[in-house]
Amino acid sequence: RYLAFIQDHFNPTAQCVEVPFTAVNESGQRITGFIDHLLETEAGPVIIDHKIFPGKRSDWEAKALSYSGQLALYRDAVDPDHSPRTLIHLVTGGALVPVSL
Repeated sequence: RYLAFIQDHFNPTAQCVEVPFTAVNESGQRITGFIDHLLETEAGPVIIDHKIFPGKRSDWEAKALSYSGQLALYRDAVDPDHSPRTLIHLVTGGALVPVSL
């Protein structure tokens, strides 16, 4: 269902999973990690990070927002000039929650 949703809503031209990245932040710290799911679309990149959260639906938005720092790092590593779309996939609830940075 997740992959069908991705195809239907984003129509990606390419998809990559567990994408390694290295970046240097404005403080000069080197940051490394993996982006769970990176989509290339006609509208630009889309970054999706998977999280397990068995909480209530009413808490989904706040929980997704709590990962905004992590998503900002991913965004800056992918394309800092064009602000890729960023979403948290709450696996347990089957929800994709957009996070505006």
